[in-house]
Amino acid sequence: MSDDDAKRDPEAAEAGRSPKAPGAQAVLDPRRRILRGTAELIAELGWTRVTTRKVAERAGVNNALVHYYFGTKRALLLQAATDAFMNELGGPLEAIVARDDLGEAVPEAIAWLGRSGPSHTTGRIVVEMMLQAVHDPALRETSRQMLHDFRRAVQAKATGQGWPDETAAGFATMLAALLDGLYLHVLLDPDLDLHAAAAALRPLFTREDG
Repeated sequence: MSDDDAKRDPEAAEAGRSPKAPGAQAVLDPRRRILRGTAELIAELGWTRVTTRKVAERAGVNNALVHYYFGTKRALLLQAATDAFMNELGGPLEAIVARDDLGEAVPEAIAWLGRSGPSHTTGRIVVEMMLQAVHDPALRETSRQMLHDFRRAVQAKATGQGWPDETAAGFATMLAALLDGLYLHVLLDPDLDLHAAAAALRPLFTREDG
């Protein structure tokens, strides 16, 4: 199939690849491969050095297919980074929601950071996304909304345990900022003792009745 044919029908061009090639099963979902390749390149090269051609090479597809699915490089980067951001927020949020006592939930969320490790690909993507959001209003709004949803979920958990609304909102804001700060610190210093941090914070986030 010629390059012109690929541009007119990129999915057919992709489907035409040999099913006997290594990883041929992945051909069934080229969109996911493109997003995965984009995420890897953001982490390896940084936001501004990613190109659709490099993404196509990493994903094993033609460049026309990248544009077919996502239109522009900016849209592709935003989608890949957003997916990574949601995956990173999901871990600590799940740890918090699963615990009845928020004094235990906070150390568990911090422990999750240690287990996942922001040196991992998704961790580096989140940092790149935050840096780029300073200069990109659309990306900043997307990031702001995701953080807002995270804080709202934590606040709902706290109010459900009897915390006053104002205290619960403050707790959610502090926790989000705390996790962001620890995230950056562990990225720069992978040997950071998160267990000590969790132990020190436990009494600060335990509400005393009465």
